Amino acid sequence: MVDLPETANFTLQQPKTERDLPRPFESIGDAGWAEAAREVLNAYGVPDPVPVAADVIVETERRLGCGLPEKYRRLLMELGPIDADAFRFLAPHEVVVLDKYWARASFGERDTAALGKMVSIVDYCSTGDPIGLDLETGHCARCGHDPPGLSNWLPSVDSLVLVAFLCLPVGYYGWQDTELEALVAREQERLFGTRL
Repeated sequence: MVDLPETANFTLQQPKTERDLPRPFESIGDAGWAEAAREVLNAYGVPDPVPVAADVIVETERRLGCGLPEKYRRLLMELGPIDADAFRFLAPHEVVVLDKYWARASFGERDTAALGKMVSIVDYCSTGDPIGLDLETGHCARCGHDPPGLSNWLPSVDSLVLVAFLCLPVGYYGWQDTELEALVAREQERLFGTRL
C-alpha cells in the first residue's frame, strides 16, 4: 500500500494523482482512524455517521445468530454506518444473512452455498445488489444479479471502507471528470485487483 496522505486539517480538492485520493486510515482500529475518517467525510459533505451502541451490535448478533467480525463491529461503534453515495453501509437493523438473497436462484452452486455464511453490510449503488461480508473469512463481495453471483472480492472490511473513500471524488460528493474516474479505477485495480 502507498504511504497515506496527512489527513489532519484535510482540505478538499480535486485529486490529480493517486496520492491525492482520500485515504484517511490504513486499518480500522489504527490510532485516530475514526477521527481522520470523519474529517474526510465532513470535507466532502457526507452526512455525519452516528456511532452505534455496543448493545445494539449485541442485539444484531443475537438476531442474526452469529457474531460479527471485530473490524466491522469497530466500524459501527467507533464511526457508524457511512452513507457515501454508492456505498451506503447498513445500520445494524438492516443487516441480514444473505441466504435469502433475491437473485440466489441464478447463482452457481458454490456462490449459493457461500450466501449462508455472509451478511449484507452495504447497499451498493441502490441496485438491490448488496455487498456481503463473509463471516468465516472476513472477505467482502458484491452479490450481483447481472451478472449473477459473487464478484469483486475484497480481502477485508478495511478494504471495502477504503474503496468507499477512494470513490468519494467521483460520486455524488465529488467531481464529474472522466480522468478522475479512470484514476480511481486504476487505484482500485492496483490495490485490490478489482474495482467497484
